[in-house]
Amino acid sequence: MKTAYKIRQTKIIYEILQTDVVLIDFDTGDYYNLVHVAKQIWQLIEKQASLEQMVELLAQHYQREQATISDDIKHFIQQLLENQLIEPIIEAKNTLTLSDITEITSHDQHYIPPQLQKYSDVQDLLLIDPIHTVSEAGWPEKAVE
Repeated sequence: MKTAYKIRQTKIIYEILQTDVVLIDFDTGDYYNLVHVAKQIWQLIEKQASLEQMVELLAQHYQREQATISDDIKHFIQQLLENQLIEPIIEAKNTLTLSDITEITSHDQHYIPPQLQKYSDVQDLLLIDPIHTVSEAGWPEKAVE
C-alpha cells in the first residue's frame, strides 16, 4: 500500500504563485512560504500523489538520483506533517505520469531541494482578527436571530 497525503483544507488557505506557494494556518496564525521544488511537491500533494510517485516523477524530470530526491522529499513531508499542514491518507488515488509533472514544473529548470519557511511575525494579529468569510450582504452584518 502506498501512502499519499492530502492538504488540511479546513485548517489552512494557500495560493500557488509562479515560483512558490504561500500558506496561512488559521489555527496557529503562522504563515509559510514553500520554495524551490517544494512548490512542485505541494502540487503533487494536491493531486494526492504517493511518496513513491513524487520521487519517481521528480527524479525523472530533473534527471537526479532517486535516493537524493527521496531524502529531500521525505524530510520536507516530515516538516509539513509536523506543522500539521498535510495529513496521510491510506492510498494514492491517482496514477501520474511525467506529462503531469511537466505542466507543474514548466518554470523550474534546476533542481533545488524543497524549503519550508515558517513565519510567526503576524501570528498575534491573525489570531485576534481572523480572515472572515464575506456573504453577499457584505461584512460586517449582524446575524438574523
